[in-house]
Amino acid sequence: MIHPQPDPVAFTLGHLVMRWYGLMYLLAFLSSWWLAHVHVRRQPACTPRQINEAAFYVFLGVGLGGRLGYVLLYNPAYYLAHPWAILAFSEGGMSFHGGFFGVIFALLYVAWKLRREWWVATDFIAPLIPLALMFGRIGNFINGELWGRAANPALLWAMVFPKADALARHPVQIYHAALEGLALFVILWIFAGKARPTGAVSGVFLLGYGFFRFIVEFFREPDKGIFAASYGVEWGPWLSCPLIAASLALLWYADRTRRWFLAVPGAFFLGYGVLRALIELVRDLSGGGMVLEENSILSMGQCLSLLMMALGGLLLWTAYTPDRAAAARVYALLNPDFGARTQAPRDAT
Repeated sequence: MIHPQPDPVAFTLGHLVMRWYGLMYLLAFLSSWWLAHVHVRRQPACTPRQINEAAFYVFLGVGLGGRLGYVLLYNPAYYLAHPWAILAFSEGGMSFHGGFFGVIFALLYVAWKLRREWWVATDFIAPLIPLALMFGRIGNFINGELWGRAANPALLWAMVFPKADALARHPVQIYHAALEGLALFVILWIFAGKARPTGAVSGVFLLGYGFFRFIVEFFREPDKGIFAASYGVEWGPWLSCPLIAASLALLWYADRTRRWFLAVPGAFFLGYGVLRALIELVRDLSGGGMVLEENSILSMGQCLSLLMMALGGLLLWTAYTPDRAAAARVYALLNPDFGARTQAPRDAT
């Protein structure tokens, strides 16, 4: 298949020019706003008026954080030489991880203003994010950007992106939209439908997004970014066997000691080891036709996703561990409770 390369302009109204990329971000914001009003009827953590107030700050955090993240992580030299291009949002260029930190700062301010616990706010917003991510990835696909690695031309859904070259490639924008968008939304929406310990929903989001993003990065053309073409950590096929063995030992120890915070990374490494072994087996049987190179490397997205998975696992352990004394210490460190602030007494005079 050939990428259709649609006109980047969706429609015009007089002097107003609406591009597909901007339209997808508008749909992302509106879908999250609508879902928030639906979700608050299931989990009444705030009022509809507070949702509308918080939406402004979150939208601001996504826009500024996502753009600054892209500028600093992916092409700082260009934007240093062309600072006016930083404001050219219509040309694309947003970073999820930058937007993620932008939302964190926005929610910190919202939690402080509304006097809420930090993780109460993040638990409420977590199920609203995946559909927004899905619309953003659809915008990437329409723009024909962030294409995948070269694929076997016999792959039914392989696609040529003329902006890149004439090679058949993986349409990873669709992979992103399907996994960290639609699939993660279904998981979180069902999981958040019932009362959960504080931090659990946020933990599932971080763990799920990190896992899906880690997998998709194997099929995505590595971003050059500030780390240039190589991101440093090489993982050969030989690593799968000892990795699986170490993971089984970690899971066995976690079960004996009931330390579930060890079970989370253990399960991840076990899954990664098995998946990597299977991929390498298929690659060898197919004569090297798989997407992975002989010594594949972890991309910047995968390194950041590993950190997200670690934080997600820590949150889930904090939420569900029977060792409440240790969990309380971690919880107090991670969860600023703005609702517990005390006001200074007013001067009686």
